[in-house]
Amino acid sequence: TESQSFNGRFTLEHDIDANWKVSGGLGFGRSDLNSIAIGNINRVAVEQGLYGCRVTPTSAPGGPGIIPGCVPVNIYGPGTITDAARDFIQTDTTDVASFEQQRASVNLVGTLFDLPGGSVGVALGAEIRKDSGETVPDDAKQRGEIIGFNQQQAVRGAITAKEVYGEIRLPLLGGGGFPDMLAFELGGRYSDYDSLQDPLFNYKAAVEFAPINWLRFRGAYNKAARAPSV
Repeated sequence: TESQSFNGRFTLEHDIDANWKVSGGLGFGRSDLNSIAIGNINRVAVEQGLYGCRVTPTSAPGGPGIIPGCVPVNIYGPGTITDAARDFIQTDTTDVASFEQQRASVNLVGTLFDLPGGSVGVALGAEIRKDSGETVPDDAKQRGEIIGFNQQQAVRGAITAKEVYGEIRLPLLGGGGFPDMLAFELGGRYSDYDSLQDPLFNYKAAVEFAPINWLRFRGAYNKAARAPSV
């Protein structure tokens, strides 16, 4: 197996003021994988070798359709397959796969106002993402010639997703006394995939409670779903 991967990301951040920050990013990644199998047996070569280098048992030797360098194959008896026959029916295959992702995003984070437990934090963002990939079997596999493998065809696909999200944290109580902290979190993400008929909406709600500073409880409810990958 031979693999090559590249992943690059460019991010730019800017402080709007003491409470707000905006950031944007661009990303690109690609992975290539070559799967090499040595010593596969070519079904067509075996058949032609058994037929005495004929396309069918009744056709004349040679002629159109015969694999170049055909060598007769004798499977009856020990040691009857010669080195030349072995080299003729064996073949190496290479399957090629690749995956590529392009991404652009923008995010805004900051605080709105103060509550007894601290500042109300907010995060907003949007992202557009395109994933594409392909798997290309060896030509012999595409023709269904390799013994032990079903005939396979090349598969290609791409998915584009557009998403927006928002989160808020509300620290209602805290800062000494009882309770030490009581905070709520809310968040949602809207996702539009070109591979789906309807968009997805994922959300979460969480509560964090600390009666004293060394004991903390947290509970959350989430709904999460994603579209199938490429």
